[in-house]
Amino acid sequence: RARQIQAEALDDGSDAIRFIADVNRETLTFLNDISEIFPNARKVITGDFVEEVARSIVVEDRKRFRNAMHRAVNEVGSTFSVEFRIRVNGPVIWLALRGKSYYDEILNSNALTGVIVNLSRLNMVKDIVEKKEASNEITGLPGRDALMNDTANMIRNPKLLSGALLLVDINDFHVFNDNYGREAGNAIVQSVAGFLAEIMPADAKLYHIGVDTFAILLNEVSRKSVSAFLEELVLHSNTSMVTAAGGFFVTYNLAASMYPEGDTAEEIFSNAEIALHKIKNDKSLKYAIYSPADKLELNNRMDFVAQISSCIMNNMENFQMYYQPLIDANTGNLVGAEALLRWQSNQGVLVNPELVVAAIESTDRMAEVGRWIANEAVKQCAKWISKGAPRDFYIHINATADDLIRSDYAAEINELLRKYNLSPDNILIELTETSLMENMAKCRKNLLELAASGIRTALDDFGSGYSSFNYLKELPVDEIKIDKAFVDDMDTVEFNRSFISAITMLAHSIKKQVVVEGVENEGQAKAIRDMGADVLQGYYYGKPLTVFNFENKYFN
Repeated sequence: RARQIQAEALDDGSDAIRFIADVNRETLTFLNDISEIFPNARKVITGDFVEEVARSIVVEDRKRFRNAMHRAVNEVGSTFSVEFRIRVNGPVIWLALRGKSYYDEILNSNALTGVIVNLSRLNMVKDIVEKKEASNEITGLPGRDALMNDTANMIRNPKLLSGALLLVDINDFHVFNDNYGREAGNAIVQSVAGFLAEIMPADAKLYHIGVDTFAILLNEVSRKSVSAFLEELVLHSNTSMVTAAGGFFVTYNLAASMYPEGDTAEEIFSNAEIALHKIKNDKSLKYAIYSPADKLELNNRMDFVAQISSCIMNNMENFQMYYQPLIDANTGNLVGAEALLRWQSNQGVLVNPELVVAAIESTDRMAEVGRWIANEAVKQCAKWISKGAPRDFYIHINATADDLIRSDYAAEINELLRKYNLSPDNILIELTETSLMENMAKCRKNLLELAASGIRTALDDFGSGYSSFNYLKELPVDEIKIDKAFVDDMDTVEFNRSFISAITMLAHSIKKQVVVEGVENEGQAKAIRDMGADVLQGYYYGKPLTVFNFENKYFN
């Protein structure tokens, strides 16, 4: 019924805002009045129209909107469907976006067309957005509403002494969709549903509550038995899953909350989500069962995000750039440095960089921080060269996903080089697989523009991701940075040594340099030099240093 109402609304020209977008020329045109929903928006938007619209959307919904639009841009012939909230002069309203992508032979360009409907005005929020369908269309399993109702009934049962709500989240599910297509993604979801139904206790109930998230409701269980079941799930995740689309290694984020630690269905579900959030922020954990300390930890994390946000607004207060030396493997001389972001608390303590990056991402201001990093790194390189550093000294600058999806990123980097009178040879942009996966089309465009300007790029953490070799083939990168994980234990693990040696030979055969990071002792350094690597980086040569300490060690 919700879909029927939806379709009727989208066919009603009086309530729907129609639009068309020329992807290649980056132009979005609204075909009728948009003033009621977007009072300050232009009828024709040029440039990165996805980001232009995203700025009007409530922060929590922006990623969902971006993902839907970027997928449509990259998959010609696909449809897109997403609901999101915007704030207009105070109140928040829900909008539904529906449309399709296609190739326009007249425009000679990829194009999008669709409609935007004000769900709040049509009184459809409850039916379409807030109330999920009774069963998932891919797996046929009951959804979140059924889970909440059944959890409430469990609590009301006077004979029930204990229970548990488990969340099973497929790790990096978007990677499967992006690399193998939606059919493979659907096949994986169906196989996971079948696997969970087969392995869970006979009296348990299984739900499909999100694109890649399942829930299991258990009655009369102890914390010990829940831990044992989660351990079993962990064990199974280390084997290949056979699906209709082939075999895949599928891993999970696993979390649970216990009853009666929560008094309501909402509290029990919220507790499980807090535990799941903990897992996603600490990859060393196999699973988590909620405890009251987790809520305190989450509150502390949110306070930290607020601190980071405040520092960003106060001209990057407390942020610093550190620099780690890059050493020529053949001569042992310093050839460059990697610029690394650090944040210092008011007590003078440097906070774990991974926590800092996660907090910045939570503020949705990573692009702003990325611009600051690039400016500081290029400016510092120019200062060192002006003070007598070798003219060919260069800085590695890490590009974030937010950097690479900006249509003007390459232009901004070139402008910084002009501003500080540096050569393209004085910088090198590092990319990670995670950043490339956000929007391959825009990433490739930026990389081609950087290459055309003579600016080198490196593929970081090579070998640790799903598609490192594919990116090596498809993208104009100049260097490969072999992940530290292959250097660790290379003295005892033959595979690690063989991998470094083989990748070095492969890279040189296709005219690419090799940087090996994580070198921590002379034995590793000698072995990697003998394999033919070009540049070495790691604690053996130097930890990341402040500007002052770097200058004292290398330039004075």
